[in-house]
Amino acid sequence: MARLNVQANPEEVLLFMEASQIFYARGQYDQAERVLQGALVLSPENPDVYACLGAVCQVQGRWDEALDYLQRSLKTCPSEKCARTNLAQLLLQEGSVTEATQELELALADMTPDHPTRARTEAMLDIARAIDQFQAPAE
Repeated sequence: MARLNVQANPEEVLLFMEASQIFYARGQYDQAERVLQGALVLSPENPDVYACLGAVCQVQGRWDEALDYLQRSLKTCPSEKCARTNLAQLLLQEGSVTEATQELELALADMTPDHPTRARTEAMLDIARAIDQFQAPAE
């Protein structure tokens, strides 16, 4: 089978990403996912595309797929903040509080004060720490 060699144009990938975000905001997750799959054809190693695919799967309750996409994003770009925060949310939902806390602390380590996910990440870390304290054995 011949492999198609498509050269990624950053502006085209950005258009795909923006279109997917419009669909996502409207709750049209299938369309958002299709657009993101198209972006992967253009840019198969783009961590932002994987992070967005993870978010689309996560909002639909497709936890295993979300986890896979978020891990791919972080493998490609370990400093991807949105993917790390979403991964921590999945871990919290699964009851893996310690791992979620570690992911959130990593995400916040060098996150700028004006980063769009900072407040969400800090709130999730507060929740994870509260759960951890609640679950700690009484002395």
